[in-house]
Amino acid sequence: MTFTESLKDEKKMSLEAIQDELATFRDQHQNISSRLFKNKLSHLESELASASVVNEELAKQIEQARIQVSKGTPVFTIIDPVVIPNHRTSPRRTLIVMIFTFLGGVLGLGYTLAKGPIAEIIKQILEGNEAT
Repeated sequence: MTFTESLKDEKKMSLEAIQDELATFRDQHQNISSRLFKNKLSHLESELASASVVNEELAKQIEQARIQVSKGTPVFTIIDPVVIPNHRTSPRRTLIVMIFTFLGGVLGLGYTLAKGPIAEIIKQILEGNEAT
């Protein structure tokens, strides 16, 4: 695989050189329409196309080689041995007891304080409905 990668790097550098050469040729001969110019231009374009195809094929070969390596490599998972914990991590019983004690106290106090006024409101509503 390293041979293919080094070959791809060489071909990529060659491709970039051809691209630069083509760009330079076009810049130097912008207003020329002779047959020699067109012939040289088509030659450079075909050289660029073939170098591009070679570069793409090498990239495909490298990817196929990587896929084959990953497909052939077994996946191992190292399982840690069983360890008995020294202390409990969750649930935190003291925190749970404190929270529910607080909630119980708040709800009980709220019920006790609101029981009388709510009963009177309900009584007034019922008396208002009977009067009508």
